[in-house]
Amino acid sequence: MTDRRRELVLGAYLSYAAGHHAAAWRHPNAVPEGASQLAHFARLASTAERGLFDFLFLADTPSVFNDDRAGYGGRVVGLEPLTLLAALAATTTDLGLVATASTSYTEPYNLARQMATLDHLSSGRAGWNLVTSSKGAAALNFGLESQADHGLRYERAAEYLDVVTRLWDSWEDDAIVRDKAAGMYYRPDRRHPAAFRGTHVSVAGELNVARPPQGHPVVVQSGSSEAGLRLAASGADLVFTAQGSLADATAFADGLRARTARLRPGARPPLVLPGISPYAAATRAKASARLAELEALIHPELGVSMLGDLLGGMDLRGYDVDGPLPDLPPSNGNQSRRRLIERMAHDEGLTIRQLYLRLTVSRGHLTVVGTYDEVADTMAEWFDAGAADGFNVMPPLLPDCLDDFVEHVVPRLQDRGLTKRAYRPGTLRQKLGLLRPTNRHTSARALVGPPTDRSPGPVTTTSGDDMRNDLILEDTTLRDGEQAPGVAFSADTKVAIFDALVDAGVRWIEAGIPAMGGQDVAAMKRMLERRDEVNLVGWNRGVLDDLRYTMSLGFRVVHLGLPTSSLHLQHSVKKDRAWLLSTAQDMVKFAKDQGCFVSISAEDMGRTEIGFLQEYAVAVRDAGADRLRLSDTVGILDPEGYAARVRAVVEASDIDLQTHCHNDFGLAVANTLAGLRAGARYFHVTVNAVGERAGMPDLAQTVLALRQFHDVDLGIDLTALGAVSRLVADASGHQIAPWQPIVGSNVFAHESGIHTNGMLSESSTFEPFPPELVGGERLLLIGKHSGRAMIRHTLDEVGVDVDPSVMDELLVEVRELAIRNRSTVSTPELVDLYESVCARVRVAV
Repeated sequence: MTDRRRELVLGAYLSYAAGHHAAAWRHPNAVPEGASQLAHFARLASTAERGLFDFLFLADTPSVFNDDRAGYGGRVVGLEPLTLLAALAATTTDLGLVATASTSYTEPYNLARQMATLDHLSSGRAGWNLVTSSKGAAALNFGLESQADHGLRYERAAEYLDVVTRLWDSWEDDAIVRDKAAGMYYRPDRRHPAAFRGTHVSVAGELNVARPPQGHPVVVQSGSSEAGLRLAASGADLVFTAQGSLADATAFADGLRARTARLRPGARPPLVLPGISPYAAATRAKASARLAELEALIHPELGVSMLGDLLGGMDLRGYDVDGPLPDLPPSNGNQSRRRLIERMAHDEGLTIRQLYLRLTVSRGHLTVVGTYDEVADTMAEWFDAGAADGFNVMPPLLPDCLDDFVEHVVPRLQDRGLTKRAYRPGTLRQKLGLLRPTNRHTSARALVGPPTDRSPGPVTTTSGDDMRNDLILEDTTLRDGEQAPGVAFSADTKVAIFDALVDAGVRWIEAGIPAMGGQDVAAMKRMLERRDEVNLVGWNRGVLDDLRYTMSLGFRVVHLGLPTSSLHLQHSVKKDRAWLLSTAQDMVKFAKDQGCFVSISAEDMGRTEIGFLQEYAVAVRDAGADRLRLSDTVGILDPEGYAARVRAVVEASDIDLQTHCHNDFGLAVANTLAGLRAGARYFHVTVNAVGERAGMPDLAQTVLALRQFHDVDLGIDLTALGAVSRLVADASGHQIAPWQPIVGSNVFAHESGIHTNGMLSESSTFEPFPPELVGGERLLLIGKHSGRAMIRHTLDEVGVDVDPSVMDELLVEVRELAIRNRSTVSTPELVDLYESVCARVRVAV
């Protein structure tokens, strides 16, 4: 089971105002003049928003579409997409706004500025469809004799994307302060020039627009050539592709995900959105009639001309329209589309006429002619097969086909659980579940040591093991955490913790043990109301009745807790290995038959013989289990030992593994990281490390360790970690120690002289990452260990002109007061001490 979205992404491809079919403008219901009318596009956008589409998509090329020169084509005039989307930003509230812009015929600075502006105007809903422009006519419009070679266009595109993201990072998120009292508009240390000089593009300075609300507007890539795929895997968030069959689409999606894993280890692969042109109606006969009606409107000269254009600007007028597609000379146009058409002609033996009739319908994209249910079924089939994370919907006729899709297909997708029933709050990135990119300059300061001392790129391990690129965090505060002695959460408290975790970006949560009943079940029922947002795990003993009850509550993910060590089998459940294997397989099969994701434990795996652990892994995998939890139940393994057992199971079985490490020797986080390096995919954490005996791996510590040492971003809102930690501390009755990593009050507090001297000069001297990264606050304190520089700095901050001659005596007074206070010295206390010392000095004189 792959970690993919559980809802389809839907784009509304509305570039051609009359519809995607080439002859749609001739239909009686079409609005061909709408191509130049804001009101028409506003009406279409409103319909798309009513249908809960994720974004509106506008294609573009900086030239007239030369698929027709005889006057039959309706795509010759339209509106510039960025300008149009800026206007539509004011008429929509949730719909994403994606515009195509060419890297071949624009400059990075202007594009970065325009996209950042659109993102601000739309409150974070902008997207950029990055293309290199395949139309030769575009080059002539920019004073060039011909367009650049395909490879060079993509070389420029790669540099261009790098420069644009650098420009979006010109200003850090906290750079613009606009502090009227202090007279400071921005923080100079948060301003960064792009300073890029490449082979194809160069930019010197900063962008003159603040950082976009999304950090970077969503980046879409539409090329499917080798160079296009490399660019998509390197930096795209979404990929728009033309795929005519499920097999081709699956191969494309799998290949892109594998390529992303190679080029961006640990990164989430781009969401794959094939185009789909649905000819849908209440009956298949009516759908076919709709297609036939539009096909009858195609002028033959337009069909031949369009086919030639799609093949890269080929003139086919001299060939028999009812004959085969001839062998064609090389083209510098769209490579992937040409290969698709040539393969279609060869494999199916299509004539030129048959080809253009096929392509004017959808231009090589998926075409579905059938009932509303059949359209929904096809989309579900592609999604379930991993061929698509969603679709860019290309209505053949506008507004009719868009209205039909919203009124009839969307509800069917909702009934199948494939689309949302309401927009989620936030930016387009948040709605799509995409991470907000951290500003590269903020990231640089977060690394250990000053920027000049660090080597570029992510921190690497020396173990020889590679972490998977699809790690999944699961929080078990509400189950294992509450099993800590003396901890008891009420139903309201459990729900509050659950909500805080979900809002912080945690997407897998072990909710508790349904068999306990009472308030626990009441809380779980409330949590299950949000199960479309999170994978809720229900824990069960190895008892079939427990499992039945958990599933009856509505859990889609169940965990089976079973021990594998002889010690636990003999003393905890008083059974043998034959019982274990039989029970595990029977319960897994039962849960899988009910359609559940099934997780199962190897409890006390640290004291289980490796040979039997491997046998058990194979048995539960063969029974259909989706995941095996390797539980070091009493925390007796060190990182090397835990990793060795993970590797042994990986060698025996391809089942996904989950780490579950206890902290009895203080090694829970280290063992978790070792297990992930050895090949585990899932891992368990709790807030504040709460749990049985010495506890579990701490959520904040593990997330930050993965981010800092392995460049793994799990999509957790780091700034929310402190609030979640305090919530659990209050609920458990165990407050956070000041020195607790990441969230403790002393983590960013500095008192000693050598520390504060360094901090006053450069914050990274004694901070491995900046406090704002995790919502913390830097504190420079006066105390027993403070030096002269910090005392002088504190007094200067409150406007006290310090007399250097009294500093020695003041330092003595500060230390004595700190000892009496058993704490630090406040600023008012320091001012009083200073005035007292000065008064004594004046009297003495």
